[in-house]
Amino acid sequence: MGLEPALSRCMIRGAMECEPTSAAQRGTVRRARRRWALAGLAVLLGAGTLAMLHTSGKLLRLEWLAQLLWLAPTLAMVERYLAARRDMPGLRPDRPGLSPLLILSAAMALSLFSSHVCHSWFFFLGWAPNSRDPWVLVSSGMTQFALLTALFTPFLLRGIRRPWIWTGLILLAAMIVSAAMLFDVTAGKALCRDDHPSFLFRLYAFGRTFPSWVNYMPHWNAGVVDSVGVTSGILAPGLLFLPLWRWGSADAVYTPAVAVMFILVVPLVAACSVRIAGGGRAASWAAGVLALGVSRHFFLWMLHYGTIGAVFSSAFILPFSACVFRVLRLGKRELWLGAALVLSACGLLSWPPGVMMAGGVALAALLHVRRWTWRKIGFLAACGAVVVLLFLKSWLVLLFEGGDVFAHVLKKTAAGAGQAVAESPPLTWDRVRLFITGGWQMLSSHVQEGNTLLIFLGLSGLLVTPFRSIRNWYLPLILALAALAGWGPVYKPNMQLGRMAIPLFFAAVMPASLAIERILRSREPRFAVFRAAVLALLVMSAWTVARLYGNRGHARYTVPSESMEHMVEWIRESVPAGGRLMFCGSMVHAAGGGHVAPLPMLTGREMMACDYYHFPPKFVEYDYPPRQFRATDDKFWAFVELHNVTHLATRLDARKDYLRGMPDRFHEEATFDRITFFSAKRSPDMFLKGRGRVRADFNRIEAEWDDPAGEVVLKYRWDDRLAADPPVRLYPVDAEEGIRFIGIEPGGARKCVIRFRSRL
Repeated sequence: MGLEPALSRCMIRGAMECEPTSAAQRGTVRRARRRWALAGLAVLLGAGTLAMLHTSGKLLRLEWLAQLLWLAPTLAMVERYLAARRDMPGLRPDRPGLSPLLILSAAMALSLFSSHVCHSWFFFLGWAPNSRDPWVLVSSGMTQFALLTALFTPFLLRGIRRPWIWTGLILLAAMIVSAAMLFDVTAGKALCRDDHPSFLFRLYAFGRTFPSWVNYMPHWNAGVVDSVGVTSGILAPGLLFLPLWRWGSADAVYTPAVAVMFILVVPLVAACSVRIAGGGRAASWAAGVLALGVSRHFFLWMLHYGTIGAVFSSAFILPFSACVFRVLRLGKRELWLGAALVLSACGLLSWPPGVMMAGGVALAALLHVRRWTWRKIGFLAACGAVVVLLFLKSWLVLLFEGGDVFAHVLKKTAAGAGQAVAESPPLTWDRVRLFITGGWQMLSSHVQEGNTLLIFLGLSGLLVTPFRSIRNWYLPLILALAALAGWGPVYKPNMQLGRMAIPLFFAAVMPASLAIERILRSREPRFAVFRAAVLALLVMSAWTVARLYGNRGHARYTVPSESMEHMVEWIRESVPAGGRLMFCGSMVHAAGGGHVAPLPMLTGREMMACDYYHFPPKFVEYDYPPRQFRATDDKFWAFVELHNVTHLATRLDARKDYLRGMPDRFHEEATFDRITFFSAKRSPDMFLKGRGRVRADFNRIEAEWDDPAGEVVLKYRWDDRLAADPPVRLYPVDAEEGIRFIGIEPGGARKCVIRFRSRL
């Protein structure tokens, strides 16, 4: 019935009598307009996302779209089913808000047959068919997706009665297969690609020194003061497995710990986050599947680069945002919620850039100021006070010990050691334009690496989600993270803010999982193919993640080779316990594809190098020994004597030739892969003055000497925070070229324990 007959009745019966009918009609019109507006917005979002993901050539390829012919028999079956049962008994109509999600699902399906799949870091492995051979076609992900959709559709004609069982089984299978494939490749050996060895040693040090954040580390360079654990994000993985790091064999538990963190903890944290925000069980298990691997960028930094602390911290944006959402939007203040909020905040802030991630949540909270009440503010303030107390010590370490790190990352341009940083040119329109376009290109490249479900149902789908509270809360957060991921690297390249694409996709898990649950809970038979496609893509996501853990794709990892294991054994047997091994030149990733940081832990020998960690070039010269000791052969030998070096190793041919040119001082011993070892023709001695025995570990040096009245100088670097109990007195001794060692005034004693005492 239209509006004109209603108006005619109003003229006859009177305005007062017809007002309810008119209001109801206006409400119906408004709802219809809103539905059409959301549908139109979904069309625009789908088309815009497809354009953003386009790489080169044709957007859609007909030979790939032909894979959809696998669906023809199934679609014919659905049509006959619909024709036979037009009035299906007991069928409830779907709730409103589904159409925009279905439109985006259709756009998502088209993207799987578009040029996007040609991107070298497209999320799904082996997706595009590269041959016309029928068997090769079936082995491609594109064909498997079409076949799975065709297979699932007949079973989903009347909807899914318990969708949480389906998503839960997919998650369980994904976790089991991912762990199995990881351990099948590694055999439980420690990952050693890039920064994995560095994090292995940092976690080993964390276990031995916690709760101290600033530590004296005699394992490297004759004693260095180390606080890098605060900036590298090892707090969360360190505390999670603290007993293993403290009393276990760190290299034996490292890979199992990584598996537990990212294959068990992260998916379960994502699932719990959805439940905290009020989502259903199906959405929670779907979130777990998505969180197993949100993007290829996630695997690049976690498995390939090995920065497990930063990536693990990024996952806590999900529970942190969900907890604050529950307080401000749902008005809840349970005791368990306070504990969850504190724990998730600690996980997020365990990596210092987590403050910027939390800033996105703070922005969302500020935009919801109308929902603030004194009780909500008090609850959040109490939780925040606990977090501040827990992190106060580490923040003080950043303030007083991390000045060089902050100075480096806050520079707008990178500079090497000894190089000046050029002043910023004046602001012009061309620079603004380049900044805008550069940031957009950076953001687009990160989005192209994401899980397709998260791109369409999480990022684009957020604007048309039927859950208004989720849209209003997560839109500011996702926009803030997108700005950091896109334009952050352009403005502050040293901060490596491109990694913010990882928490960006983790934040998208929430709206995507809720959208998946809404689609799976639809019941109309005509939507069965959409339910089947989403379910098939969840299965394909799980299988892709498992294959990535099985070392497929570009972001590969390595484990110690047999040659590296022989090298560790040789060092343990050949380098005397009272001597040191020095790496000449730079080592970079010569030790099995990673840094040499954990070698003192594995061999029990102290070592010296310029790049045992991946230090920025501004911090160290990537050559060793220092420049002043490379001026002459005698200077080089003086450094060897001064630091009790008994063996040397190098990967560089020039350094090998240099050492071979001094046969009276060095003798070539062995070669493992590219690394050649030499022995120095001298006896080990940890005393510059005096004689005795020394045993050193974190924050502790035990020294014994023969003459209680003589002067004693240890070949360990001096720091003002070193101290010993009376009558022993410590003082710095200037050795050579700015090197200061530990001097001991015995005071009649024959031994002492030197401790590193830092207030932090």
